[in-house]
Parts: sequence; C-alpha cells; structure tokens
Amino acid sequence: MKCYRIMASAVTALSALAASSSIWASGDHKDVYAKSFDVALQPGKFHEECMELKAGQEMPYHFKASTEVAFNIHFHKGKAVEFPVKVDAIRESAQIFKPMMTEHFCWMWKNNASGPAQVKGIIGAK
Repeated sequence: MKCYRIMASAVTALSALAASSSIWASGDHKDVYAKSFDVALQPGKFHEECMELKAGQEMPYHFKASTEVAFNIHFHKGKAVEFPVKVDAIRESAQIFKPMMTEHFCWMWKNNASGPAQVKGIIGAK
C-alpha cells in the first residue's frame, strides 16, 4: 500500500513536470528560458507569470489579448509594489525587458472589461 502511494505520487509529479510549458536550456554559456501561456480571464481576474531576473538580464516577451487588458511588470519591495512597466489598456505587445536590478519580477495581465478575455503569449523567446 505504501509503495503504491509513493509510486502514484512520483507519477503525478513527473506528469506535472512534463505538462509544464517552462523550458530551461543552457548553451553558449548563458541560460535561456521560455514559458508559454494561454489563459481565459473572467472580468476582474488576473494572471501572473513570475521569475527571478538578474540586473541587465534581457527577457523578451510577447502576448496578444482578445480584448484590452491592463498589463504590468512589477516586483515587491517590502510592502510596496514597484512597476517598471505599467499599461492601463493594451491588446498586444512584443518587447524585451531588461531590469536595472536583480529582483523577482512578475508579468501580470488583468481583465477590466465586462466580458471574458483570452490572453496568450510567451516569455523568454525572441
């Protein structure tokens, strides 16, 4: 019985890992990260993708939304929230984010519309 539970937990963990759309690879002495997403946001709801970035590390991103959404890249400094990027209403963007300092950054999309919004994109792929 115990062996079965351990095996089931291992299979579940491996399945979750395989289903993840995050990819880390190393080549030419630098790490490359890619995370794709495709989310349905109900009115008033938000979605975040977060990661640690070093000062000066370039992180390209691209997204498209079915309707305008609020978008930002932020980090927490104590109880305060800092926003290196903040847009109140946007449907599409393709940029490269290059932070001035090492922090744990979050890309966030919020649906302020009265109907659902579909947001899909990728962080880390050029």
